[in-house]
Amino acid sequence: MKQKSIQEANYHTNKKRYDDLWIDNCPLCDTDSQSQKDIILWRWKHWYILYNKFPYTHTKKHIMAVPYEHKSRSEDIEKELFSELYEVHKFVRSFFEEEDYFSFTRETFAWRSLSHYHIHFLNGTMKGKYLREMLKEQYLF
Repeated sequence: MKQKSIQEANYHTNKKRYDDLWIDNCPLCDTDSQSQKDIILWRWKHWYILYNKFPYTHTKKHIMAVPYEHKSRSEDIEKELFSELYEVHKFVRSFFEEEDYFSFTRETFAWRSLSHYHIHFLNGTMKGKYLREMLKEQYLF
């Protein structure tokens, strides 16, 4: 039987909204600290893009798009913020230039390290066979 992460367990047992659990110390809400300023690549009205401090593949091109306002899921994001995603994707395309890249986000809290909604962009390709293997490990196939 798959064991739930502490975050996932808290989400299902806590009566208040999950995004309240980490909002006081959220590192993605603190865009003015020097450590954040050093890694922010791009700012727009509702979104900013920064280098991931802890890249998954040890690549220097693991970036994330983050709304300034603390939101937990894509469904919490207003239409105006979604419309600005067009600008986010234009920047990301220019950042990676001709290099292949892919994006992903986690909508649930299993394996999420932060409650603040963010979109990952990594260089390379997400090959179908690896995705199938990942899904098999999670009993989804």
